[in-house]
Amino acid sequence: MNWDIRIHLIVGFVLIASGLLRLWAGALLVVKGEARFAYVNRPTAADHAQWDREAADIKRIKRGGEFYEPLQMFFNFPGVDQPSMVVGEDVQIDSEDPVVGVEIAGEAFAFVLDDMANPRKHIANLHVHGKAISVTYCNLVDCVRVLTQDDDQPLALSVGGLDVNNQMVLLWEGKRYGQSSLAIPLGDYPFERMQWGEWLSQYPETRVYTAANHDSAN
Repeated sequence: MNWDIRIHLIVGFVLIASGLLRLWAGALLVVKGEARFAYVNRPTAADHAQWDREAADIKRIKRGGEFYEPLQMFFNFPGVDQPSMVVGEDVQIDSEDPVVGVEIAGEAFAFVLDDMANPRKHIANLHVHGKAISVTYCNLVDCVRVLTQDDDQPLALSVGGLDVNNQMVLLWEGKRYGQSSLAIPLGDYPFERMQWGEWLSQYPETRVYTAANHDSAN
């Protein structure tokens, strides 16, 4: 292990330790030249009970459920709502980059898959032309699914975890579903997968979503 990594690990440990000290202990007070330990916001019995309930809930969820396999990772990552969509000609994207494309009321939209590989960017929820559409992508199993429902706002679809088969788990209205589960109470919307250059040639007026667009918009 080189020194740069060691230094980063030591700094990270110190920051975590100091944060825990502030949370649990509060401060060391000096009274008449004598150092005394004093709690600030000392956890109550109710706090401990709440933490125990939350830990038990997570443990129960990770065991799996009717519509999803046991989890190797537990997440509650909200989807990206109303992502910034820009005109395709205004974006620098390699022509070979894979995209998923949809048409909504005659308008084309593309989503750059490589930019959706981050678990916090796995889902894009949008509402356009009176249609609620959620584009979901799990890079580990290379799975795309586009879901829809008649609604007047974007679907509140979230990333709910990663199962033991490396499949993303979706969180919808408090319940978890494997990304490929047919039990999720949403409709499937047609989509196409192709390279960006091919999509742009077919739909020159397409609008496109990349993670960089969304980050700059926020």
